[in-house]
Formats: sequence, structure tokens, C-alpha cells
Amino acid sequence: MESPALRLGALLSREEEQRYRDRLEADLARVRRNLAKLAQRDLIPKQAADLRRIRALAEQAEALRGRDLVAASGLAGRAVILSEELLRTSR
Repeated sequence: MESPALRLGALLSREEEQRYRDRLEADLARVRRNLAKLAQRDLIPKQAADLRRIRALAEQAEALRGRDLVAASGLAGRAVILSEELLRTSR
């Protein structure tokens, strides 16, 4: 008899899991909105590199969604902070 696959990550109650899932979804939606705004701006090379980093963080958060909600939520939160900073500093 095979044992179930080992899941890494925090053990969360159903309520905690739902809070992380809700936060993840909200943060990813916010990042998508910010990325859409940033797509309309002329960015200098360093800002373009920051934009690539934000996209990578969002992609990593999406990839971790089913395996580690805590890590996924943390990555999405960082993407929000960086995207808002880039919005604030770009034209």
C-alpha cells in the first residue's frame, strides 16, 4: 500500500487556509491591475528589470498556490509592494 504524498508547508486550520487563500487572490489581482498600469509606462532599464522581478514573483506565487499557501501569499505580498513602489516612481 502506497503512502500519500508528503505535503510540505505549514499546517493550517480551515479558517487560516481560507484567509491565506483570500489574501493570495486579492494580492494577485492587485498585482495584475498594477502590471496593466505599468504596461502603459515608459520604463528605464532598471525599472524594466524590477517589472520582470514582479512578474516572476507573481508567477512563483501562482505555482506554489496548491502546495504552500503561506509561501505563495508571501510572494504575492512582495509583488504587491514592489509593483506599488514601481507605480509610484515611474511615469
